[in-house]
Amino acid sequence: MQPADRVALGLLTRGRPQAAIACVQSALATAGEPIEAFVLIDDDPPAAEAIASYFEGNPLVHTRTLPLRHYYVRGMNALGRWLDAVGADHFVVTNDDVTFLQPGWAALVRETLAGTYPDGMGIMELAGPELCAHYASRLDFFHEYFDGLLAEPAYTFYCSDTELRERARALGRYGWWYGPDVLHHHVTTDTLRHEVSYWLPFDRAEYVRRWQPGWLREVWMP
Repeated sequence: MQPADRVALGLLTRGRPQAAIACVQSALATAGEPIEAFVLIDDDPPAAEAIASYFEGNPLVHTRTLPLRHYYVRGMNALGRWLDAVGADHFVVTNDDVTFLQPGWAALVRETLAGTYPDGMGIMELAGPELCAHYASRLDFFHEYFDGLLAEPAYTFYCSDTELRERARALGRYGWWYGPDVLHHHVTTDTLRHEVSYWLPFDRAEYVRRWQPGWLREVWMP
């Protein structure tokens, strides 16, 4: 079981073992306190073997492999169930194409959540305005407002983060980091990115269908 006050890092990855390793390394090196990393590999045994081998013997890094392809939404919810099962509360989720930069970031984001939202119950996006894919939060928040799900199952890969942002904003519990950069997101163009782009029009159509008054209208919306 994870200590209750220790920040958990959740990472869903596929096809980018070296990027995932570098992301976790940077997080551990800059956290300023012990954190635990939970790396969930989406149906990619070679990547799982490479990541597990690299961190073998490190008690702060845990790996697990999904035996069938889950894509982002089902993968994120599997990651959330894993974090919940180990007793995590404060957590940060991000992608494998991220580098952590800010020394002492773990205490900073925990304290910022506590100072921004009642009981620290909200979402603090770390990669920039209006994003919702590289954020700090608490699992208690997701249990109270989102049935414990990190991603809306109506989507496959895209727009679940967009809906999460709007639903959290409607609660007055969404914001983004204003301080020195905690992390840097490297936009990666590779075969994986082209592959998952298949889901973009379907997920955008689902967001349009589910859109509610008060939600931000995306520039691509009709």
